[in-house]
Amino acid sequence: MFKKLAGGFAVIAAGLFWSGWAMAQTTIVGSAHDFQSAGTAWVTTDQICIVCHAPHNNANAAGEMLWNRGVTTATFTNYSSSSMSSNPTDPAGTSVLCLSCHDGTIAIDSYGNLTGANSLGTGDPAYVGFDLSNDHPISFTYPTTGQDPEIKPSSSTITVGPLTGQTIANALLDGGEIQCQSCHDVHNTNTDGPSLLAIRVSGSDLCLTCHSK
Repeated sequence: MFKKLAGGFAVIAAGLFWSGWAMAQTTIVGSAHDFQSAGTAWVTTDQICIVCHAPHNNANAAGEMLWNRGVTTATFTNYSSSSMSSNPTDPAGTSVLCLSCHDGTIAIDSYGNLTGANSLGTGDPAYVGFDLSNDHPISFTYPTTGQDPEIKPSSSTITVGPLTGQTIANALLDGGEIQCQSCHDVHNTNTDGPSLLAIRVSGSDLCLTCHSK
């Protein structure tokens, strides 16, 4: 996307380029997943991570990621299209953890041994609900180019944003599958745009990282 410039301009441009990406690499502090920074009334702890994770004595451990919350058991309407080589299954992997808040079934302030009452609802922009038929599909194996010639190989190198140089497989997939984390950076560590996105949407860079169009 950035063209190589000649002479001294190339050095200046390179410095600005890399410093810009370094600035994009932030942290969960102050992000949409830092509920303290939002001044949320239900926050009674000075720990940011405890709302989702607990290093010891997990009350509602999901078997991975030291999960400190309940896990959704909702029934979802999944995305389906004849253009896909395989249709998504019910949400699985890390997507289930995300949906535990974003489907509205478990209150955000229900974590550890606490039972809260603040759930996401239809009026909240972060609410996903149970109908996933109009959302980007999740919980399906990333196709090969043989299955879908308009999908880039999972070994392709990402060329934009803080994840530049990493492969699709290593940076965006969860056990070889497309999940919520394929587009969203929940910890805001490599965020490149709004809504905790892993890759920016400008120029459709997020889409074109995986799709050949």
